[in-house]
Amino acid sequence: MSIPGLERPIQLMSGASAQQLKYLAAAFKLVPSPTAEQLGAIANRISLPVARLEPWFQSRRTLEKWIQMQRHLKPAELAVMFYEQQAAPQA
Repeated sequence: MSIPGLERPIQLMSGASAQQLKYLAAAFKLVPSPTAEQLGAIANRISLPVARLEPWFQSRRTLEKWIQMQRHLKPAELAVMFYEQQAAPQA
């Protein structure tokens, strides 16, 4: 995903289920910079290797920092940048 203002494109974690991503998002809210022990516990809980979680947390911290810098954007505008827009049903 390419976002204006970021030097490198953000990589979405491919192969992770929606449930795993929800768990990661919840863990990030609690601990944005987990220790090695915390990463191990998270990895065991969601059945993903620690090596895949370390870059995910780093990317998420970068994304959060970038979002905080975009004070001029409304939440709906940010959502358009990150989530696919569903086509309106045709009558």
